Amino acid sequence: MCIIFILALSYIGYSSALGEECQTRGRPGTCQRFSNCSYAIRLVLQNDRPDICEFEGIEPIICCPIQLAIIRTSSEPTLHIDRPITRSPLTDDVPLSIRQCLKYHPKSDFFIAVSGGEKSLPQQFPHMAAVGFDEENAKQWLCGGSLVSKKFVITAAHCLSSIQYGNAKWVRLGDLDLSTTDDDAMPQDFTIIRRISHPDYQPPAKYHDIALLELDRIVSFTLYVSPACLQTTTIINETELTATGWGKTSFLGDASTHLMNVDLKEIDEISCNKLYETTTTRLLPNGITGQMLICAGGDGGKDTCSGDSGGPLQVKNKGMSYSRVEVHTLVGVTSFGKACGLGKTAGVYARISYYVGWLESIIWASEED
Repeated sequence: MCIIFILALSYIGYSSALGEECQTRGRPGTCQRFSNCSYAIRLVLQNDRPDICEFEGIEPIICCPIQLAIIRTSSEPTLHIDRPITRSPLTDDVPLSIRQCLKYHPKSDFFIAVSGGEKSLPQQFPHMAAVGFDEENAKQWLCGGSLVSKKFVITAAHCLSSIQYGNAKWVRLGDLDLSTTDDDAMPQDFTIIRRISHPDYQPPAKYHDIALLELDRIVSFTLYVSPACLQTTTIINETELTATGWGKTSFLGDASTHLMNVDLKEIDEISCNKLYETTTTRLLPNGITGQMLICAGGDGGKDTCSGDSGGPLQVKNKGMSYSRVEVHTLVGVTSFGKACGLGKTAGVYARISYYVGWLESIIWASEED
């Protein structure tokens, strides 16, 4: 079966043939096939866009920059051109989580298709998970989560148990409106067989509020259910972040049965600490530490609310979204906040990049390739 991919690329209009000279981002280069340009592959892995010289059939020809390193193979120094790849780019210097994400969203054939605008809400966040409590016939969906592999969901550590309903027991994937079966959704329900809190999570302190849920069986990937990728670097290239969940739509409001999303912007560490300067040291003994936490807020009181805990803070992964499947990169896990939606405030999220090593050691410790 042939899979059609959407590869987010910038067309620079050179109409240059394979091997001809070009310019990309102020650097000289040569036009090469995408699959032969390690520079272009690295850009896609970083959720960035390489430039196109032209198309050769359906494959893009990329402007591949000349490397600045000098190779002294003779009396005169020469510039080394980025050569065709003779080995797989998925080597050990690429984080395991990225290698696994490429397996979940393979790119063996690069067919170019035109995206017809924003995808419909039912398939917009296929990694979104609802975390349930109580007995099977009376499930209470109190937290969110993110599917990141064939059997694991990332959530907040404080979502592993509820004083009223006990331990988290259920996960639902692929749903849109939790109150009906008539929506455009294809839910899959799972039993949680293992709850794994980060070893350094020590409530009431808010640090390391991240956990994993292992499901009782392998997930069936569909247009409605598909894993997110993990952010592996502290720097996030996108300026607009999106949070999703079934939480309250206002501080005093009811929880939404319909999956909601809100666009937010990252708030710097100094500004976030000012917003939380009156918070007791029992909760934040070291304040907001940007290495482990992300602050994000929006205009007009946009924020995450109660019930959104454990859910994703994400950016769209332009390089890996294909056909009608939306792929996102998980940058944070909803952890805590103030009175949501009331004036200038910000939610705080566990920063995924800080925990990649711990997550990888568990998620893919036993998963088959």
